Amino acid sequence: MTHITITAGSLPGLVRDHNEDMFLIDTDTYRNIYAKREFDIDIGDTLVMAVADGLGGHNAGEVASADAAHEFGAHIAALPSVFSPDELRADLEQWVRDEHAYLMGQGIENPEQQGMATTLVAALVYRGRTYLINCGDSRLYLYDADGLHQLSTDHSLYNVTHDPMDSHVVTNCIGAGAEPYIDFEDITDRLTEGCCLMLCSDGLSDMLTDDEMARLLSDSDEAIHLINATYETAARDNVTAVVARFEGIGHTNS
Repeated sequence: MTHITITAGSLPGLVRDHNEDMFLIDTDTYRNIYAKREFDIDIGDTLVMAVADGLGGHNAGEVASADAAHEFGAHIAALPSVFSPDELRADLEQWVRDEHAYLMGQGIENPEQQGMATTLVAALVYRGRTYLINCGDSRLYLYDADGLHQLSTDHSLYNVTHDPMDSHVVTNCIGAGAEPYIDFEDITDRLTEGCCLMLCSDGLSDMLTDDEMARLLSDSDEAIHLINATYETAARDNVTAVVARFEGIGHTNS
């Protein structure tokens, strides 16, 4: 049995007047709050954690991130317990397409929400394995004895042009643009005893270097310490972090 301690927080930052980020733990979604949850996970249990960073004007980004996070949590809770990894991936790819179509439809029906969209990065524990799911430029990191490692890939124009001015241009998201896709990866064998997975919006990763995040995680695995550090360096965007510590890890091939 694996014991997972999750701390998380989401705040608007010092510049924005509202928060368009949302985070998910199990089936519960949160914004503008700090949360701490603990889980004992056995082979047949499912647990998901995610960060959604809303995009779009007129506060519509917060609508998109809230809907995607809530619906993703509900979808994971209803998953059959017998999916193979390939079936799981296909199911999640279809969910992303369906959520994309729904958000686009809402934008057509409600002009003030036109163009709203959201990123979604998640860590999913399912049938004894842990998976990375990513759409957009929110990030998932692994922190272990060897330091901090970014496991997700940013879906941003920067990865094409390598121009820093393009780093905030998202090329893949849920709700706007072309049909979205997800990165789906089994990261179980990357996890070691006492390691942490850290999910965050770009409001955190843009404000802190990898070395700074690693130092903070070495001092404490409480997400609030990461968020507070961004406030000390201007916090120009909404900032969200979810930190999950894994203890009693037992890998399985089920």
